[in-house]
Amino acid sequence: MDTFSDVIAGWKGQMPVWVDELKRMGVSDVAFFSQLDGRRVYDVRGLYLGRLHDLIVKPGERFLDVSALTYRHGPLRTFIVPWGQVADLAEAVRLDVSREQIPPGEKRPGEMSLREVVLDKQIVDTEGLKVVRVNDVLMARISGTISVIGVDTGVKGLFRRMGLAKWLRPLLRGLPDHFIPWAYIQPLQPELMSLHLKVPRHGISDLHPADIADIIEELNNRERLTILKALDDEKAAEALEESDMDTQVKVARCMSKERMAHIMDNMATEEAADLLAELSPERASELLSLMDPAYARQIAGLLKYPETSAGGLMSPDYVAVTDRSTVGEAVEEIRQRREDVWAVYYVYIVDLAGRLRGFVSLKDLILTPRSVPVTEIMTGEAGEVTTETPAEEIASFMAKYDLLSVPVVDKDDKLKGVVTIDDIIDLVLPARWKQQLPKTFPKKTGP
Repeated sequence: MDTFSDVIAGWKGQMPVWVDELKRMGVSDVAFFSQLDGRRVYDVRGLYLGRLHDLIVKPGERFLDVSALTYRHGPLRTFIVPWGQVADLAEAVRLDVSREQIPPGEKRPGEMSLREVVLDKQIVDTEGLKVVRVNDVLMARISGTISVIGVDTGVKGLFRRMGLAKWLRPLLRGLPDHFIPWAYIQPLQPELMSLHLKVPRHGISDLHPADIADIIEELNNRERLTILKALDDEKAAEALEESDMDTQVKVARCMSKERMAHIMDNMATEEAADLLAELSPERASELLSLMDPAYARQIAGLLKYPETSAGGLMSPDYVAVTDRSTVGEAVEEIRQRREDVWAVYYVYIVDLAGRLRGFVSLKDLILTPRSVPVTEIMTGEAGEVTTETPAEEIASFMAKYDLLSVPVVDKDDKLKGVVTIDDIIDLVLPARWKQQLPKTFPKKTGP
């Protein structure tokens, strides 16, 4: 193995703190797994046995400790050798026992394959807000034990693993190293060891929902569920809303119906309706039956409209008062609905039958005495669309008149919901662009 000083001598830039810490712990040798992978294995008599294929590791006090190696003789025959029988690693792997003395090896309880649990696995890098892959593994000798002390997620590690680093050395010399100390990595589910999470200054739940969405879109279903399990229902709902529909559908199919129903209770009605429309009728019915009854009825009402019509896009979360109300009563209605409607730009005015008569802007409500009837300050032309209006017409209408939302009425002019600018953006912009925009209307939004 290379000496520790030889490895760190080639380090570019400022020395990482964790390297100095390892030096103080008495690290004597360092090597990458790629430097050992494929080395010839000989027994004590010099008889060729095969090539090193894997390392067997088990969780130690601070690191993964190597407990055995495996070598292959031919494509199908694999043998496990306890690490205590390894005499030398200098040019090749030399054992201190003969081939006949190597027992039929099997992994013991708690032992794992380095290839299976670390190499090529994904790490959620919550500092860089991305998913990276383990290309190589950094090992060291600490107090006589070979341990995994970090992973390499950079391009250098990839080419080193492919055996091309020596030939591409001039090209790779200027590239930064991307090492993550093992102390910063922990399995989310120890029994799976399928996903590792970098320990950050903040937790996954502190990230913006769009950033969480970027992460879960890169993972497989089991790993997505692991991430979502760490979030409360509201944060999980926000993250799913920011994810592409394919990811949403896969989560909704494999997550327990009880948890999925709780999450959907926290999604915007139009978002929940869109998701249910993509599921099988049986699964959609199951989820609706477990959701809050009143909320489920609202969502079911949206499902009867085409997805790209005003009826399919609209949200039933808005503030409306009757044409007999005063400004003060309208303001009080906003206060009463503050938990359901997060952003209010207009208050809609309806008659006693629920027919739309007009709207009042929030600015006008604030500047008008509380005793004034809302009909005296309302705008009579509400610029409404019908539940059948196509999304393209709504987008043109909103762009022409610089509207943040438009009311949606049925054939009897009764107010049924509102379509917001966010709903239109969802349709006309690619998902990746949409996630970069600030939310004009937070989820469960108002008019």
